[in-house]
Amino acid sequence: MSRRRWTSAALALPLVLTLAATEGSAAAKGPAIVDYRNCATVHQHYLGGIARPHAVDRRRSGGHARYKPVVNAALYAANAHSDRDKDGIACEQ
Repeated sequence: MSRRRWTSAALALPLVLTLAATEGSAAAKGPAIVDYRNCATVHQHYLGGIARPHAVDRRRSGGHARYKPVVNAALYAANAHSDRDKDGIACEQ
């Protein structure tokens, strides 16, 4: 191989590695932000519901939820309309 081809390959390699790292980190950021229509559709994806950070479950009966909610501020903000008791956890079970 000529010297020119080796130089081109050496310059292209960091670009390929950067693109691969970017695609992998996008998947690792967390769940996609979706505005669900109702709690039944939320429970298909997240059994415990969706919580904002530092939310505390405040049930009138004093019970605890069966499933742990997914904590994500942006996802909660998109689905805050489903939080009937306004405790910071939408569609808790």
